[in-house]
Amino acid sequence: MLRYSRMCAVVAGLWLGGLEAGETGAFQNENVIGDLIRVGRGLFSEGEREMALGRREAAMGRFEAALGKFQETLKLDSENKIANQYVARIEAILARYKSAIDALRKLQKLRVPLSNEDMQTTLRLVTAGVLQLKDLKERGDLLLHLRETLLGLPVEEERQIDAHLMGIYAKLGEQHLHDIVKERFFAIKPVPAEVHFLAAKTYLLYDVNHAQAASYLEQAADSQRAVQIRPSGNPERDALNARIRDAGATVAEDFLAYAYHAAKILDAPKNRFVAAEQNPKTTFADVTEAAGLKDVASPRVAVGDFDGDGFDDLCAGGRVFKNLDGKRFKEVTKELGVESKGVIAALWLDFDNDGRLDLACAAFPKVRLWRNRGDGTFADATADAGLDYAFPGPPECLAACDYDGDGRLDLFIGCFEHPDPKLASIGQPAFLFRNTGRGRFEDATQASGISAGGNYCTRGAAWGDFNNDGRPDLYVANYRLQPNQLWVNRGGRFTDDAAALGVRGTPGTGQYAVAFGHSVAAAWGDLDNDGDLDLGVTNVASTRFLEFSDPLALYINGGKKDNWHFQDALWTSGIRFQEMAAEMGFCDVDNDGDLDVLLTAMFKERPTALYQNVGSNKFQPVTWRSGLRVFNAWGQAWFDKDNDGDMDVAVGSAEGLRLFENKMGESSWLRVQLAGKRSNALGIGARVSVAAGALTQIRETTCGSGTSSQSSAVAHFGLGSYKGTAEITVRWPDGREQRLPASPINKLVKIEEQ
Repeated sequence: MLRYSRMCAVVAGLWLGGLEAGETGAFQNENVIGDLIRVGRGLFSEGEREMALGRREAAMGRFEAALGKFQETLKLDSENKIANQYVARIEAILARYKSAIDALRKLQKLRVPLSNEDMQTTLRLVTAGVLQLKDLKERGDLLLHLRETLLGLPVEEERQIDAHLMGIYAKLGEQHLHDIVKERFFAIKPVPAEVHFLAAKTYLLYDVNHAQAASYLEQAADSQRAVQIRPSGNPERDALNARIRDAGATVAEDFLAYAYHAAKILDAPKNRFVAAEQNPKTTFADVTEAAGLKDVASPRVAVGDFDGDGFDDLCAGGRVFKNLDGKRFKEVTKELGVESKGVIAALWLDFDNDGRLDLACAAFPKVRLWRNRGDGTFADATADAGLDYAFPGPPECLAACDYDGDGRLDLFIGCFEHPDPKLASIGQPAFLFRNTGRGRFEDATQASGISAGGNYCTRGAAWGDFNNDGRPDLYVANYRLQPNQLWVNRGGRFTDDAAALGVRGTPGTGQYAVAFGHSVAAAWGDLDNDGDLDLGVTNVASTRFLEFSDPLALYINGGKKDNWHFQDALWTSGIRFQEMAAEMGFCDVDNDGDLDVLLTAMFKERPTALYQNVGSNKFQPVTWRSGLRVFNAWGQAWFDKDNDGDMDVAVGSAEGLRLFENKMGESSWLRVQLAGKRSNALGIGARVSVAAGALTQIRETTCGSGTSSQSSAVAHFGLGSYKGTAEITVRWPDGREQRLPASPINKLVKIEEQ
C-alpha cells in the first residue's frame, strides 16, 4: 500500500486541465470565478512543489488555502466542474476521504464519467489512502461508502473492495457482515480462479481465515492448471502460453504454501506439498533463537572466520556475529570497531594477504573497507586502500577474485539502479578494482575492458572458471529488463561473450526485442559432475510479462565439445517457476556427492524451495519434509557452523535472518581448506577436485556470489557411503597443480600451497 508521501507524488505534475473554463455551469460573475480558479490553481501547484521538496507542513497549508478558493467558487457556481474536481482531489490529499468520495459522486451527477483521467487519479488516491488507515472499522466504513456511493465502478474494483471488506469484517468478528459481502463476492458461478485467489490473498493480508484461504488457493491453482491452451498453429506460441498458464498456477501455490504455514496444515494428505514430496536424505532444524540470532534483520548474509578460531562467523547488514562454539553466536560489532549503519551488503576478504579476513561493507554512496588488525579490532582502511569513491548507484553487488593471477584479491563492485525513481531504469557503471599489492586498489574498469559493457542496473555477480582455462570469468546479473553479461577472462582483459554462449538472457519480440529479464543473482556450480561449471540465474518475472521478461534459468554447460555453450534446462529440471526469485544457491546438503539447489524468494507469501539433486540435471522438491521452510527470504550462506561434516545455512531476510542446522545422519564427507603462498591467502579462485571411488567432484573457492551473499571458503564434498581414501587435486589461481594422493576422509584437510 502506498504511503502518504508516495500518494502525493501521484498528483505531482497533474494540472487537472482536462476540463476547460468554458465547461463551467452558470455563474454570477465570470471574472470573480476566473480569478478564484487561477489563484486556487496557483496555490495547488505551490503545494505540489512543497510536497516534492519534502516540506509536508508547508504543502498542507497551500492545499488548504487552495481548497478555500475552490469552495468560494462553488458558492458562486455549485456546478463548476473545475472547482469540483479540485475539491475532490484536495480532500483526498488532506485525507478527508468521505468528503472526497462525496465530491466524486457530485461530479458524476454533473455527468463527469468515472473513466475521466482526473476522476481516476483522485479515486486512486482515495482508495490507497483508505487502505492505509489503521483503524479497521473506519477503513471498512469508508470502503463501504465508496462502494455504495459511486456509480459505475469497474467490476474488478468492486471485487477488490469487497475482498477487503470480507477481510476487515472477519478481523473485527463481524461474521454477519462478512457473510453478506461474501455472498455478493462469490455470486458468479462457476467461481473464476482469480476470484478465489483474490479472496484468499486478502484473508492472508488481514491474517484471518487461513484454512479457508488454503481451500480457495487449492481451487485457484487447480482451475488455473486446468485451462486448455487452444492451438494457434505456432508451436512456440503454444508452448509459451502453456508456461504462462502454469506459472500462474505456481503463484497461487506460493500463496497456498503460506496459507498452509499460517494455518499450521503441515502434514499429508491435507498439505498437498508434503504429500507430493519424497522423504529427503537429511532434515534441518531452525536454531535461530537458540543461536542468539533472533530479530537480526538483514536480506544478505556473509560467512567467514575472521578470528581464525576454526569456526565461520557471520556478517549480516554490517553487524558481525562471532561463532562461539558452533552453537551460539555473539554480536561483536562494537568491540571490533565496525560501523554498520546503512550497510546493504558485506564481504569477508583478505585484501592485504596477511592471513586475516578483512571486511568490505557496502552502503550508498560508499563502500567502506575495514582492515583486520589481528588484535580483535578493525580499522577503516577505505581511503588508504583507494576505495574512497562516491558510487553513482547503490553498490549492491560485491565479489572478489584474483582475476590476473598475481596472488592478490581484486574486487568487482556493481551498482544498482539510479537513486532517482524517475531515472530508475537508467543503468550505472560497474567497477573492477585491481589489487596492487601495496594495500591499495586501482580502478581497472577501463584497462580490463569491463567498461565496454556500458551502464546497467546490476544486482548480482559471480566469479567462476566455466571454460577450464585456469582464469576466473565473471557473470553479471542485471535488472530492469537489461541483458546479462559473461565476461570471459582473456588474461587480464575481458570480453562479454554472454550472447554467443547462450547466457545473455532471452530477448522478447517486436516492440520488446531488447527486453531481457529483471535478473537478481547468479551462482556457479558443477551440477552434473562432468567437470565444468553450470550456472543458475534468478529473475523477478511477473506472470503478466513472461512474453518478454525472463524467468529463472538453469544453464547447463556443454563443455569443450560444445565450445562452452550453455543450454537452459530449467523447464525440464523439476525446479518450478518462481515469480519473485531472489537467489539460487548450490550445496551438497545431503552428502550424497552432488549439488542440491536452494532457491530463495522475496515477499511475505513467497516460499524458499529446497531441491534434491537426483541426477541427469533433475531435481525433486524436499522443502516441507526437510524442514527448511522460510518465507520472504533473500540471501543465503552455506557453512558448516559446527564442524560436524554437514552443511548448515543462514538465510537472509528483512524480517529476520534464519539459521538452519543440518541434521544429517551417518555419511562420508571431506572438507578442504586452502592456504595460499604465491596465491592469495585463502586460495580464492582455486579449483579443488576430489576423486573418491568412481566419483570425481569439483568445487571452486569463492568470495561472494548471488547478490553479495557469501558462503564458506572451505570446500565441502559429500561422499555418500564411500569408506576409502580420496585423491585431492588443487589447481591454484596461478594454474599450478598440487596433489594429495590418498587423503583420509571425514575430516578437514588443510592444504598449504607448495
